[in-house]
Amino acid sequence: EAAVSRPFTLYSSGTSNDTEQLITRSIVLGDFESAVNVCLASERYSDALLLAICGGSDLLARTQKTYFEHQSKKFAYLRLLEGIMEEDLASIVRDADVHEWSSILVVLCTFAQSKDFGPLCQVLGDRLLEQQDAELRKNANLFYLAAGNLEKVSKIWIHEFESQESKDKDAVTYGARLQALIEKVTIFRKAIDYQDSALT
Repeated sequence: EAAVSRPFTLYSSGTSNDTEQLITRSIVLGDFESAVNVCLASERYSDALLLAICGGSDLLARTQKTYFEHQSKKFAYLRLLEGIMEEDLASIVRDADVHEWSSILVVLCTFAQSKDFGPLCQVLGDRLLEQQDAELRKNANLFYLAAGNLEKVSKIWIHEFESQESKDKDAVTYGARLQALIEKVTIFRKAIDYQDSALT
């Protein structure tokens, strides 16, 4: 199949656009860095990114950084993408709206490295626990469970146990709830293979 002809001129005589002329001249000379700089100066971010690809990984990384600095303030999805591309999920966990904790968890499940997952869950759990909203605070436990933090999980479970104490009608109910608490802690210890440093 024959290629379709699409004639063009490198330097359009009908245009007085100096920016386009500078970009074209830089491309002709193989000076992609200058072409990128002209594009960035004229806020042609898409063109800058495409040209940076031709200029190598260092130029691309610098162009992406500049792009995110200018554009991520305008669009939340770019702020999210910046954190993912720069492998800075901590900034997402730290700065994203805590009310969107479930979406933040999905981001962690999708993009976090195994070694980072637990500590990042811990940070988000701490943020949730600091909130005034009781429902948000309740969700902190999910993140402590995911982080494998026995101490914080146990504190929350004990707090829940103590808050129900006044509702116990008799010793049997209290005993059953205490046994359930002990079983939960024991099962979680086994699930995370918890080693008590005081005993080793």
